[in-house]
Amino acid sequence: HAEFVENVDHVVHRSSSRAAFPRQVDLWWYAVGMGVAAGRRTPLPDRTQLVRFNYGEILEADRWRITHLELLALVEEGRLAATNAAAVIRIGNEYAITGCSLLTDRLRGVVDVQNQLVTLALDTALDVESEVAGPVGANGGATNTISTEEMIANGESKRVEFKQTGRINLRTKQRDPIIEHEVVKTIAGFMNAEGGTLLIGVTDSGEVFGIQKDLKTLGRKKDRDGFSLWLTDLLDSKIGPVATADVKITFDEFPNGMVCRVDVSARTAPTYVQAKGKNRFYIRLNNATRLLDTAQAVEYIRSRS
Repeated sequence: HAEFVENVDHVVHRSSSRAAFPRQVDLWWYAVGMGVAAGRRTPLPDRTQLVRFNYGEILEADRWRITHLELLALVEEGRLAATNAAAVIRIGNEYAITGCSLLTDRLRGVVDVQNQLVTLALDTALDVESEVAGPVGANGGATNTISTEEMIANGESKRVEFKQTGRINLRTKQRDPIIEHEVVKTIAGFMNAEGGTLLIGVTDSGEVFGIQKDLKTLGRKKDRDGFSLWLTDLLDSKIGPVATADVKITFDEFPNGMVCRVDVSARTAPTYVQAKGKNRFYIRLNNATRLLDTAQAVEYIRSRS
C-alpha cells in the first residue's frame, strides 16, 4: 500500500510540470492513491457509476497502471479479484471515491476539480453488460469475464447455467447419456444466442458440489485433464470440431470441491446437436435452454443473419 501511494504521488507531481496538467487519468490515479493512503474504500453508489478505465481504453497506453491496480486488488481481495478486470477497476474506483474530497482540497485553485474529477468519477456510466462481456470469440461472440465466484453468487441467468454433475447420475451412480446431453445442449444454446458460461459442479441453488463424483467415472485419468479431454471429445462428437473450438474449459478450486467452468462464445453460424440420429437446434431463452422445431429454427437463424 505504501509503495502504491508513493508511486501515485510521484507520477502526479511529475505530471504537474506539463502544461496540460492534470490529465483526467492522473486526477483519478491521484484520487486512488489518496484513498489508499487514507485506508478507506467507499462502496460505489450504483453499479453503473463506474469509471471506464478498462483494458483497451484510457489506460491502454499506461499498462504499468493496470499492473499496479492488479497488485492492489491482489493485496485487497486475493487472486480471484486480481485476475478479474471488473473487480480490479471496482477496487480502484472505491478508493478513488474516497480520495475525491481529499483531492479537491489538495488541488483547490489549481484546476477546476469539480468539473474534471467528479464528472470523471461519477458521471461516466459503464454499461453493466460490459462488466460481463469480455474477450470476443472466433465467430464474434463475447464470453464472460467475471470470476466464477461472482457468477455463483449472482445465480443463473441468460448467460450463466449451473449443472450439479456433467455425466454421473447421482441416483444410479453411473454415467448417464441424458445428463451428458443436458451439458451439450446448454453449450449449443449459448452458441446460438449470446454466448455464456456453464459451471459444472454447482447445484441449481448455487452450492458448490464439485466434480469429484464425475471424475470417478472417467477411465485411467481421473483428474481435471481427463475431465477436459472427456468433455472436448463429447462436444466434438455432438456439435463438431469447428463449434468445439469456440469453447474454453478451465477449473476453479473451492473448499467444497473443484468446479469446471465452460466459457462459450456466441457463433454466427448455427450450431446443431446430433442426438438420436437427428440434428437438433437449441437456443438460450432467458435462463433456460429451449429446443426449436424446424420452422422455428429457420426463422430464428434468418433473424440473426
